[in-house]
Amino acid sequence: MQLTHSLARVLAALSLTALLAACSTRGDVVSQEYMTLELDGRSLVLPVSVTALAFGSARRVDTLSIGARERENLRSQGFFFQINGRDLRPGTYSIGDGVVHVNYHGDTRGDADLVVYAANQSLGMPFTVTLTAIGRDGVEGTFSGTLLRSGDGPEPEFMTVSNGRFAARYHRDTNGDR
Repeated sequence: MQLTHSLARVLAALSLTALLAACSTRGDVVSQEYMTLELDGRSLVLPVSVTALAFGSARRVDTLSIGARERENLRSQGFFFQINGRDLRPGTYSIGDGVVHVNYHGDTRGDADLVVYAANQSLGMPFTVTLTAIGRDGVEGTFSGTLLRSGDGPEPEFMTVSNGRFAARYHRDTNGDR
């Protein structure tokens, strides 16, 4: 009888330990939302509307869209990227895999027109996003690469993105679902 109680306690402790370990890999990861990066060496902080849209199911993320803007004004500088896959996990995703789409938009030089730079598989621009944590509340990670200016021009214009960092909570609908 004594052995049965001891065995039951050990099994309960092991079950609790396993449950806690499983929760820590998909628990809360975002304490504060932010997106920072450098564009051609110029620091940029994008504090407005930092959001992650996750598509899949309650247990997995298959598509992840993350974006932020400099100000509430929709013409202000903004950065967006999307990763497509199945059951996304922490790791590195690149344009070469065809799973990352990236856009930067803004008025970087005082132009009257909005400028757009992009990277995707058809443009062949190198860009990587590393997801360092995916939790039940959001996602965080890093990014870097090269973007190509959209539109016509005599020569291609490139922009280097470096030291990109983000933490974004999932956008939730009125029911609390992501």
